[in-house]
Amino acid sequence: MRDSFNRMLHNFPNQFGRISLKAVAVEYTHLDKIAVTITPPSAASVIVDDEDMTEVIIKWARKKYDLSEEEEIEVTLDNPWHRVVIHGIPMAAPCSGMSSEDAWKSILKEWVAFNPLAPGIEHMARSAPLIPEAAVRDGSFLKYESISWCLAFREKKHVDWFLRNGMYIHGKHCRTSLYKPRGS
Repeated sequence: MRDSFNRMLHNFPNQFGRISLKAVAVEYTHLDKIAVTITPPSAASVIVDDEDMTEVIIKWARKKYDLSEEEEIEVTLDNPWHRVVIHGIPMAAPCSGMSSEDAWKSILKEWVAFNPLAPGIEHMARSAPLIPEAAVRDGSFLKYESISWCLAFREKKHVDWFLRNGMYIHGKHCRTSLYKPRGS
C-alpha cells in the first residue's frame, strides 16, 4: 500500500514539488480507515490543504480498493499521536508454545496485572511491534529473546507516565523511550 501511495504522490504535479512528500506507512486502522503517516519534516496538512491533491488521493483509493463512486471517501487530518517504545519485552521463554495471538494477549494481560498505575489499554490509540513484518505474519518473533513495542496515545500525559516509570512485563522491568521515526 505504501509504495503504491508514494508512486501516486511522486507522479502528482503540484506546487509543492519542492517539498519531498513521502509516506512512511499506509495501513488500515481498527475503524476500517486508511491511515497515512508522512515522513518528517513534511506535514500531512500539505496534502489535506490542497484540493487537487486530495482529489488525486480519492481517485487513487477508489482504483486501488475498487470502491464505487457512492462510497464516501474523506481526506482529513488525524489528531497527533504521542508515541513511546517499550524495550526488551521478554518473548522466547515466557511465550514458548504460545500462538502469536496468545503472546500478544499475554503482553496485554501483563500490562493490566503488573502495571496497575499505568494508563489503561483503553487509552492506547494503536500499537505495533518493532520487528520485521514477516516475523509478525509467520509468528517467528516468538523465538526472539526480546522485542520492542511502540504504543501510541492521543494524550502526551500517558507517554510521560511510561517514560517516568517503564513497564513490567513477564517479570522484567522494561525501559522506555520516546519513539523517533526513521530519518529524524
